[in-house]
Order: sequence, then structure tokens, then C-alpha cells
Amino acid sequence: RTQLGTLKSSKILSVHLVSILQMTGQFTIYAYITPYLQTTMGLSAPIISLVLLVYGLAGIAGGWIGGWSSDKLGPRKTIILTLVLHAAAILLLPYAVSNMFSLLLVVAVWCTFNMAPSPAIQSYLIETAPESADIQLSFNTSSLHIGVALGSMIGGFVVSQYNISVNPVAGGLIILLSILSALYS
Repeated sequence: RTQLGTLKSSKILSVHLVSILQMTGQFTIYAYITPYLQTTMGLSAPIISLVLLVYGLAGIAGGWIGGWSSDKLGPRKTIILTLVLHAAAILLLPYAVSNMFSLLLVVAVWCTFNMAPSPAIQSYLIETAPESADIQLSFNTSSLHIGVALGSMIGGFVVSQYNISVNPVAGGLIILLSILSALYS
């Protein structure tokens, strides 16, 4: 009860919602990236592996950029800026599938700014609730996992009801909702 009581603050609750919504939007497309790239570009498994390698390397850079930006600009500005760039990259994905160069560029930006909000969110939680920072950081990890599950489920629903090309649009719109939650927090 004590741990759950730390979620009484709307600021704290809404920043956890940021993580849930961001990961929900992220996994609406990421969980279906292989069939998406096969359908939109006709890519083979080895080429998709190369795309995912670029994605992973960009994620490493994103964690660093998020931490650096949080230190320099502060966590609040970093959260908003990185979420906007994350949403923009996902919403640009349907336009990037015309050639490999544009795909790799958008994928790199996409994963960079998928990973960049996390250090800023953690800093924000520590700054906002120092007395329960350890609990908030563990709740934030749970929030991320909830988002992964919801995004995979929503992505599956989108694929079953519409063309797979709709997944990035659905994911990007959900990430835009995370920006509203961040602004509220």
C-alpha cells in the first residue's frame, strides 16, 4: 500500500503514462516490423536483419543523447523534444520505404528517439519524487512493459483489421498522446 500510495500525485502518474503510451506506440509498429518491411519493400530476412542492426546501434546513441540532453536542457524539455522526434520518425516511416537509404535514415532517427526519453523520464522521476525515487523507477520499468504488451496487442488488432501500412500511423498517433501526458505532468 505504501508503494502504491506514491502514485497519488497526478504528476507522477502522468509521467508513468508517458512511458506506457510511448512504448505502446513504439510496439504498435516495432512488433510487426518484419511483415511491415516485407510487405512495403519486399525485403528479405538478411536485409531486415541489417535494418534491425542499424536500429539497435541507433538505440545506443539514443540512450546517450537522452542522458546528455537531460543534463544540458533538463528532463522536462528533453522528454517533450525526444517524444516529438520519436513520433515524427514513426509517422515518416511510410514515406521512407521508397528506398533503402531513406529507410535506414528514418529507422536510425526512430530508434534514437525511442531510447532517448528514458534517461530524462528517470531523471524527472528522481527530481519530482526523491523520497520514493527507487519505487518510481521500478514502476517506470513496469510501465514500459505494459506499453510493450499494449502496443503488441494494438498492432495485432490493426494488422487483423487493416493493412499493415496503417501500423506506423497508429503508433505515431499514440506517441503523440504521450506528449500530451508529458505536458500535463
